Order: sequence, then structure tokens, then C-alpha cells
Amino acid sequence: MNETITSSQFVFVTIAVTALVVLGIWSMWTGYYWLTAFMAGILVTGLFFTRILYNLARHLYTGVIESSKGTLEFSFPYKSHAQQESARLRQVTAAHNSSSSQQAAKKIQELEIMLKEHDLLNEHLQDINSQLEMVVTERTAALERSHAARRNLIANISHDLRTPITLIQGYTETLLDGIASTPEDQLKYLNLIHARVLRLNRLIQELFDLNQLESGQLSLRIQPVSATNLARSIYEKYETDTQNANLSVKFISPDSEPQLYPKDDTIYADPDRIERVFSNLLTNSIRHTMPGGTIYIGVRFRRLPSAPEKIAALFFVQDTGDGIAEEDLPFVFNRYYQSPHRDGCKHSGSGLGLAIAKEIVTAHNGQIWVESQLHEGTTFTFSLPLAAPSF
Repeated sequence: MNETITSSQFVFVTIAVTALVVLGIWSMWTGYYWLTAFMAGILVTGLFFTRILYNLARHLYTGVIESSKGTLEFSFPYKSHAQQESARLRQVTAAHNSSSSQQAAKKIQELEIMLKEHDLLNEHLQDINSQLEMVVTERTAALERSHAARRNLIANISHDLRTPITLIQGYTETLLDGIASTPEDQLKYLNLIHARVLRLNRLIQELFDLNQLESGQLSLRIQPVSATNLARSIYEKYETDTQNANLSVKFISPDSEPQLYPKDDTIYADPDRIERVFSNLLTNSIRHTMPGGTIYIGVRFRRLPSAPEKIAALFFVQDTGDGIAEEDLPFVFNRYYQSPHRDGCKHSGSGLGLAIAKEIVTAHNGQIWVESQLHEGTTFTFSLPLAAPSF
């Protein structure tokens, strides 16, 4: 292509120069100089356009050759203003598309992060919903147990009130009718009446104490008292009652663990209220221990696991009775609760004694718990902090 274009251009130039020379000689001969100038202009213009066409043809030829080789990119030397603007527009569009692609990728990444966070939030909400459902189920079951316990309480109180009153009425009618004519029989019925009156008084006192506890009006007369002496005095006071139930009672002295016996075992407590706690625990043990069994009363001293520098007095009442089923242990301190699994008791109570004991211990900043296995006995323990703990 180069050679063809060059030869054509050479021929054209040769012919043009020859024609110009001939015209020049002819114009000089004839005197038409203007024709020579005109033809010279045509020649120069032809040479100029020949040069342009040559370059254009060469560029097109190069493009065809590169296209046949698979190379589509080649430069076009003569671009119009529109082409240049179009090229700049394509560059700007390409840059904008690249920027838009980066922004889109960033948005997609942010959206993926948001979706992951949304999924995690959904999982968290599902866990919360499951926990709430469990709590609602537990609370509903607890509420149903509470309602059932209240119904049982009313039935039990009605029974506990009616039974002693009926017996007292029968005993008094027996005395009034003169059936018990001998002093011995009269004393027997009077003792029976006295025992029933004491039971009624205890039940009424429990109801009164429960009302005070629920209204927050429980009053304490706090004073310093020896933990060992307090436990021993309660043992001595209730020893006769326990023996009357055909049970043996033993006092476990803290002297059996001299290395854990503090120099000063003073606690700050209301002795009457602490005695009430012991009384409720002992009544429960007597009720659930068959004749011939044993009840242990005592106190020991231990460092608190949560605060080793502090020492607590641990009062306990232990029996060899029928024990408590494992499924009943979490509820024994609930008000009105009576275990359906304890079949060895002599008679049922109101279901308030242990709840009242817990409230009294809690009012002393203490703790109370139970350890038991069915048919293997029960141990109730409550702790009260010492005033000046030191060994």
C-alpha cells in the first residue's frame, strides 16, 4: 500500500510539473501569464490534497491490517471536534461508571453487613422470645400453684379451725353432762381442751404473723445474744415437747469443733423471733418424724464463702423423718405450700410455718435452706452473722 500510494503521488507530481512547465512556456509564448498562475495554484492544491489522502489511506490500511491480527485499537490522526468531545464523553462516562461501580459495591457490602446484623438481631429476639415464653410458663405455673395453695389453705384452715372447735365442744358437753364424773376424767378432758385451744391459738398467731409479714409491719427487738446460749435454751425449752411425741432430742454443741469456735459468738437478733423460727422448724420435724425417731438441735460456726473475713452462726434442726421429695425442695418455703409426697406425717399444718421462718430470718439479714432426701430425714439450717467475727 505504501509503494502504491508513493508511485501514484510521484506520477501525479511528475505530470503536474511537466504540465506546469509546458503551460509556462506556452504562456510566455502567448502572453497568458495569469493562466500559468492559475494552473500553479491548482497544482499546489492538488499536491496538498494528495498528501492528505495519502495519510488517510495509510491510516486505514494500518487499521485493516491490525484488525486482521485481532488488534482493534489504532489512533485516528484527524478527529473532528465532535469526535474529540465524544471521546472525552466516553472517558468521563467510563470514569463515572467506575466510580458508580465502586459506590455500588460499597453499598452492597454495607447492605450485606446490615443483613447479617439483622439476622443476628432476629436470632437474639428469638432467644429473648423463647426465654420470655419460658418465664411466662414458669410464672403461670407458679401462679397456678399459688392459687391452688391458697385454696388448700382455706380448706386446711377451715378444717383446722373446725376440728378443734368441734372437739372442744364435745369435751365441754361431756363435762357439762356429768359424764366425766371422776376428777381424773375431768382433768383428762380439760387437758384435751387445753391442747386444742393451744393449737387454735397457734393457727391464729400464724395468720396474724403472715398478715404482718405481707404488710411489712414485722417489728424486731434487736439485742446482743450468745448464739450458743440461744440454741441451748431453745433445746431445753422444747425437749419435753419432743419427748412427749415419743421422739428423742439431742443438742449438738459447737464445742465439738473447737477449731471453729469463735472467741465471741454474739449475734444481734430478736430472741423471741429466733425462738419462733426454731419452734416452726421443730414443729415441722415432729410432724414428719415417726415415733422412735431422733431430732437434733444445734449451732456451728462457718466462714461465709462470699466473704471469708465474716463468720456466721449456723443454727440447724435435723430429723430422721420421712424426708422431702427432690421436686418439693424448691417450694417448701412458699406460703401455703404442702407437699403431696409426704405421707408419713401425723397431721398436716397450715403451710405457713416455714414461710414465716424464712421471712423472720431474712429480716435478720440471714439465710435459710433445706437439705433432704425422701425417707432419709431432713435438715433445716439458717445462718445469722456474728457481731464481731474472730476465732
